[in-house]
Amino acid sequence: MPTRQVALIDDGLDYGDFDVYPHTEVRGFSCYPRTGQTEHPWHKSTNGHGTAIANMILRINPWVHLLVIRIEDGISYANPGSPSRTIQPDSAARAVEAAIKHNVDVISMSWTIRKQISQLHSSPVDPGSLGKKSIDEVGIERLEMAIREAAENNILMVCSAADDIELLGKDNLPFCAAEHNIFRIGSCDSQAQRDPMTENRTTISYFLPGIQVPEAQRPHSLKPLVYHDGSSIATALAAGLISIILHCARWVDQCQEAREPAQNASSEKNPFQQLAKSLRIHKNMQIALRNIARSHGSEEPEDSKQLPVYRLFADTTNKLNSAKGWQKVERLGDLVRYLCHDIEA
Repeated sequence: MPTRQVALIDDGLDYGDFDVYPHTEVRGFSCYPRTGQTEHPWHKSTNGHGTAIANMILRINPWVHLLVIRIEDGISYANPGSPSRTIQPDSAARAVEAAIKHNVDVISMSWTIRKQISQLHSSPVDPGSLGKKSIDEVGIERLEMAIREAAENNILMVCSAADDIELLGKDNLPFCAAEHNIFRIGSCDSQAQRDPMTENRTTISYFLPGIQVPEAQRPHSLKPLVYHDGSSIATALAAGLISIILHCARWVDQCQEAREPAQNASSEKNPFQQLAKSLRIHKNMQIALRNIARSHGSEEPEDSKQLPVYRLFADTTNKLNSAKGWQKVERLGDLVRYLCHDIEA
């Protein structure tokens, strides 16, 4: 059965620290150009960030097909007291373009790039530089175009908020390139308290766990349990959630299609085929996530930016565990129908 494909655009993945699941497919390539004789393959991570993100995605959806695309990153010491991670815009743009070519379902981008105001570079010494753009400006324009193309191709995108209260969403890529077609994720703690350092909360789509989130405990591992912080972790969980919703809809659709012809003859037309396709559209996935927010009982949730996934999915899991045979498909179909309530098929 085809799995949902998530493009993880980050600093690579270290297999030694990667949580392997039986149904997970992983492949990748690098958009990090060679430095002299040094290669930067996708299966190596600059500082473990991409590995942590991949593990968080798989904790939510171990049936995913993960396309790891490594991009060029570095460290900025512009603020000596607080070094920050930097992403090269052109490398990120090429990664998004590659994800589009591979027709992925979801693009996960747990990083931000500050959009610089384009300025003409004039020099009395070098008149030939008049009107020329810097390498970063060209890369930023290319990234903006790639993000918009991904949106036009109905690829679901998730990106992280900047963990800096001074930065604004409208100034940051990838969000500002297609703000109505990207889920922008902020972090909260285990009690759903929002991270006070998350900037410009009005541009945040949802707040997911991103404060002291533990890695999955590995059997027989001697390493201490590692905890992670930041909206990048919350973004990974969002990418996993979106991909598992797509997977459930597709799985029920495939099961319906695989039934005996005699069984299908007397039943209504399979509605899950169109629902599985419809969920690839941003506004429809937005409806599905809104239905999760409503799942605790009220029509208008107290906090529409919180997703109480545990109650809804735990209830479905219990029903699946007690069901037998075709009942399991029906119970999962009930979940998909609930999530797709108000979606026009």
